[in-house]
Amino acid sequence: MKLLLLVIFAGCFLSCSALIDPVTRISRPHVETYWESWDQTHNNYGSNLSTLPVVPIGAVGGFNVINLAFGNADATEDEVIACDISPDCVTPGLSDMKNNEAFRRAVQTIHDAGGFVKIAFGGENAVIPGEYLNQDELDFLIHRIANLIDNYELDGVDFTFKSCWNTACEHPENPIYLINTLRELMPNKIISLTFPGDYYPYDYNVIMATYENLDYVMMSRSCDQYLKYLIEMGIPRSKIVWGYIQGKRDNDHKPCDTLDLVYGVERVKAEQLGGVMTWSINSDTYYRGYAGNPGECTLYQTGQEDGTFIKTASYYLNHL
Repeated sequence: MKLLLLVIFAGCFLSCSALIDPVTRISRPHVETYWESWDQTHNNYGSNLSTLPVVPIGAVGGFNVINLAFGNADATEDEVIACDISPDCVTPGLSDMKNNEAFRRAVQTIHDAGGFVKIAFGGENAVIPGEYLNQDELDFLIHRIANLIDNYELDGVDFTFKSCWNTACEHPENPIYLINTLRELMPNKIISLTFPGDYYPYDYNVIMATYENLDYVMMSRSCDQYLKYLIEMGIPRSKIVWGYIQGKRDNDHKPCDTLDLVYGVERVKAEQLGGVMTWSINSDTYYRGYAGNPGECTLYQTGQEDGTFIKTASYYLNHL
């Protein structure tokens, strides 16, 4: 009888443990997006963090992971302390989040739906967080991020940047220290790194020195050549997320067509990548009010039915 129980337990352990990847902390290829926090004060699609289309990993109809854009990595200690004691401030950078209790409820709503919530620091045109901070400032930022994630029960952090990729990073040791130290403090939280995908990678130092402590890296503008660079660098395929920026961009032939997104999802499946990411849930809309005419494809809206791109990514990744 004991032997039978042991066999049953072992079989359950092997099958159950296969459901969760112990390296990435994400159970299977997922759909990820960003939330533009500055849209919180508007009444557009995606403005309300509590009403976003979130689904569990493997389901169709929405995203699985949301990144809250963007925390200010360069905020001073006085600014952070002032925010911490205010009921109308979550963290410097998310300036339009005026009610931290409502924010807690929104995070819980996403969790209840089976989703994950990360705080994103930086921005596509920003320097990599921590690059120009001194040691004391770096240590303060590290503990600020860890405390923020713990306080609001977030699932992790994303660092979004442009410098150190198409130009040399002046102080690569700083973001390397930031990421590796955060991993020590947060062994069970998600840490991701997001960078442009339309530049030749100039400096590999940050990724090569941190990828073992990163859950995954995300290319904001992906292409096959860029994917090849990452694979040749030795980044595991399961740690590469294919990114897609929707809306009208320079030199785009079909800027608001889902065909390019579908191609990216098919690459994720064919190459067994970690998932697909879009920017952003807010621009995935028919009409954003201030961003163009209804149904018009602009930099800030697709002009298609609300949620078309995120639902397309979810459907093609998990259903077809």
